[in-house]
Amino acid sequence: SSAASDVYKRQIIHKVLTLITLCWMMAGCSGESLIQEYGEGTGCLYLTLGSVDVELSSMTKAETSSLPEGLIPQAKDFMIDIQMGNESVEGFPKKYSELTTEGVELTAGGYTVTAYCGDNNPIQATPYFSTSVQVQILPGKATETTLNAVLANAMLTPAVSESLQNHYKEWALTIKVGNASETLANNEKTNDYLFVQAGKPVNAVFEGTNILGKETSHEWVVVSP
Repeated sequence: SSAASDVYKRQIIHKVLTLITLCWMMAGCSGESLIQEYGEGTGCLYLTLGSVDVELSSMTKAETSSLPEGLIPQAKDFMIDIQMGNESVEGFPKKYSELTTEGVELTAGGYTVTAYCGDNNPIQATPYFSTSVQVQILPGKATETTLNAVLANAMLTPAVSESLQNHYKEWALTIKVGNASETLANNEKTNDYLFVQAGKPVNAVFEGTNILGKETSHEWVVVSP
């Protein structure tokens, strides 16, 4: 009959709607699961500070120099910075010695991890060590990385001849980087050293008064830009 037919149709429509609703709910759950696994969530980063490379060569005419033992940093002297984009994550930079064996919990994504020790001024009396690596944090995964720091600025040592010392009663050798300048050597100290930012143009200026009382000044390029 017509009434029975209508009831049957309503039952079919109800079953179809129920099936559509179930499919929609399953699709929603599936999407949430994928987001949690691949797009959101946190992972753990385990950092190890490895070797500290102190290899260097003189940038003056002096022979290759070695870094004084007292200027070589230990692991505890380093700072660690973790950045996403150009912003440090909360709690960083911090001392390497403050990191725990439990690692660093981070939101999934890409990060730049930097280890550094010292300042990085145009000219300074102490070295600057640094290194950076890129890491990818995946949800629920542990990521391990080792940082091997290197000397990141250049060391200058003077090459003072005996002839110069015999002919000048007073003299000074000054290093210039931009507007910054420091005395590298003079008639009272001839075996000092300075550190300059890598990649920066460096000039040297010699000023002195010889044994006859004549003053001399000369500037030249030590490192070209």
